[in-house]
Amino acid sequence: MNMKLSSPWRNNLGNICVTIWHPNYLGIFIGIGVFFFLALGVLTLKLIFWEDKYLSIHLLILLLILPCFLLYYHSIQRQEKVSILRAFKGELDAHIAEFLRECNQDIFEVKRKVYMPRSSSRKDRYILILLSSGIILEFTCVGYFDESREYLELLPHWCISADAERKEYMKPWFFERIIKGSGLRKKEKLAILIAISFVVAGLVPAIFLYLVSTKKYWIIAIASCYIGICLYAQVFHEKKLNRFADILTLLPFLILRISLPGFVILCSYFFILVFNIGVFGAFFYFLYSWGVVKGDTSIFLTILFSSILPITSRRITRLILRFNPVSDGQGDHKYRYFMKSLALYVTTPKAFNCVVSVLYLVFLAISSVLQFEGDRYIFSKSIDGIVLQAFLVYIAYYTLITRDSRDSEISSNELDQIIQGLFMRDYEEIGNAGSSCSVSLKERKKRD
Repeated sequence: MNMKLSSPWRNNLGNICVTIWHPNYLGIFIGIGVFFFLALGVLTLKLIFWEDKYLSIHLLILLLILPCFLLYYHSIQRQEKVSILRAFKGELDAHIAEFLRECNQDIFEVKRKVYMPRSSSRKDRYILILLSSGIILEFTCVGYFDESREYLELLPHWCISADAERKEYMKPWFFERIIKGSGLRKKEKLAILIAISFVVAGLVPAIFLYLVSTKKYWIIAIASCYIGICLYAQVFHEKKLNRFADILTLLPFLILRISLPGFVILCSYFFILVFNIGVFGAFFYFLYSWGVVKGDTSIFLTILFSSILPITSRRITRLILRFNPVSDGQGDHKYRYFMKSLALYVTTPKAFNCVVSVLYLVFLAISSVLQFEGDRYIFSKSIDGIVLQAFLVYIAYYTLITRDSRDSEISSNELDQIIQGLFMRDYEEIGNAGSSCSVSLKERKKRD
C-alpha cells in the first residue's frame, strides 16, 4: 500500500496543486498490533506448555515487526517528498531561474528538499532550495484535507529563509560533504587532518615492529636503502631530477610531512605517561615491598595519580616536555617552534582530559564486550577492575577541580573575613568585621 499523487492541476487562483491519497496508517497500525499480541500470546503458551527449541528465533522475528513498520512509514514519507518535488518541478525551476537572473552573480542551486515541521498543527509543507551562496529560498505548500485525500497548493510567493531549524535541516551531513566534495568547516578539516596524521604516525612504527617480530629483516634493509636514496636525491643531489624520479623519491618526505603532527602528539603523551608511571610506579612499588599497601592498591594508585597529575599541575607537564626532543623548541628552524607550540597545546588539562576519557571509553567498551561474550578480560579480572575504579575516581576528581569555588555563592575574600571574625576576641573588632562582611555581601547582591 503506497502513497498516490495525482497529476498537477491549477485552481481558480492559478496556483498549481496536486492531490495526495494517503494509505490508512491507523488500520495498518491496528493490524500490526493485533498480530503482535496474538503472536506474543501463542509464544507464551508454547513456552508454558511445550518446549520450543526455536523460541529465540520467534522472539527475534516478533521484535523486528515494529522496526519494519517504522522503516515502511519512513519510506512512505520519503516517497511523498520526492513526488512533491517532481510535481512542482516546473514551477520551482521557473522561480529559481528568475531569481538567479536578478542576482546577476555566479550562483547555482545546490539541492532542494521538502521540510515538514513537527510542531505545526497544520499539514503545510515547505520546499527549501539551497543556493551555492548559502541563501535558502523557501516556498510554501498549503495543505487542505477532504476525507482520505489531501490537496497541496504551491503559493507563488517565496522568501529567503532565516529560520535556524530550517538552516540546520538543509545543512549536509559530514560524510555527504566529503563524498560530494563540498566545503568542510574548519573544525572538520582539522579533525580529518589530525586523524590522518595519527593513522600514518601509528602505522609506520607498527609496520616496523611487525617486520622485526616476524624477522623479515630483508624488507627493513630494502626500505632503509630506499629512504637513503630518496634522501640523497632530494637533499644532496644538485641536479634537478625528471618528473617521475622526483615523484618516486618524494614519497618518504610526504609520509614524514603528513605524520609529523601525529608524531609530535604521540611523543608528547608518551613522555608524560612514561614519566608519571615511572615515578609513581617506583614510589608505590617501594610501599608495596615494605608491606604498606597491597599489590592491587599500588597499581590502582599508580594509574590514578599518573592520570590526575597532568590535569592538576600544568607547570609539571611543561617541565616534563623539556626532556622531549621533539618539543624542546631549540634551534632556528620554524618547525621547532611549531612543534613545541603543538606539544604544549595538546597537553593542556582540557586536552589531556579528552584523551584520557577516550582511552578509558575504549577500554571500558572492549572490557564489557569480552565479559559479555565469554567471561574474558583484557588483562585479568583484577587489573580490569582496577582500571575502571581508577577512572571513576578520576571523573570525580576532574569534576571537583572544574566545578570549584568559583561557582559558589560566596567569594574567597568574604569567606576569609567570616573565618577571621570567628577567631577575634575584641567585640568591637568582631562588630567591624561583621559589618564589613555584611557590606560586601550586600554589594555582591547588588552586582547580581
